[in-house]
Amino acid sequence: MKLDTHGSSATVLHKLIGTAGQVKSPKVAAQVVQLVGDIPISGRHLHRLTEEIGTEMQQRRDQQTEDYVHQRRQPPLVPPPQVAAIALDGGRRQTRATGQGTGVHAQQWKEDKVACLLTLEGKTFATDPHPQPPRCFLDAPRVDKMVRDTQAHHGSRQEDELPQWAELGLGRPLAVPPTAADAAAEPPTAATPAVSAATKDPDWPPQRTEASRTCVATL
Repeated sequence: MKLDTHGSSATVLHKLIGTAGQVKSPKVAAQVVQLVGDIPISGRHLHRLTEEIGTEMQQRRDQQTEDYVHQRRQPPLVPPPQVAAIALDGGRRQTRATGQGTGVHAQQWKEDKVACLLTLEGKTFATDPHPQPPRCFLDAPRVDKMVRDTQAHHGSRQEDELPQWAELGLGRPLAVPPTAADAAAEPPTAATPAVSAATKDPDWPPQRTEASRTCVATL
């Protein structure tokens, strides 16, 4: 029940101190909590409680600030995971003022930021278990389109900013159609065999642990 030396539960103390903080007058706050919450208390007693608990809250706030400034951390209760993955994203949402009655008041757009944290586990390898680039990055037209879409937000790209496609040996840009001479000069490419689930290495990539996801969001 979270009882302490004050003789009241945490819920009652929260009502008392919260009311005293809003009303600013211990005498009036005592009358309010007795009228609304049916909690009999004198103004002098409420004043002492407000000073005592307020001092405790101030000391806790100052201690947390000192710990943050000097980078003091509480030791973790559980061992840290082998691998942690963090995914970040933001979005736009409409908000409105609360406590304004019927209708929408002070409507505005705000940005929310969400972080998804995953704990993973997997084996340790002496060599790179996946030395080749992902297959999606070996598709030259698709990579060219991704680069052009990304750089469209940062101005036009000059053709001499990146190596020529002939030097890369990965194909040609999507916007440049191949000519008949180019088609005759290029050797035929062999089809990449599909990787079946049976032959896939079960040790790669790392797998999520049980109850591994934690999400943190702010507005």
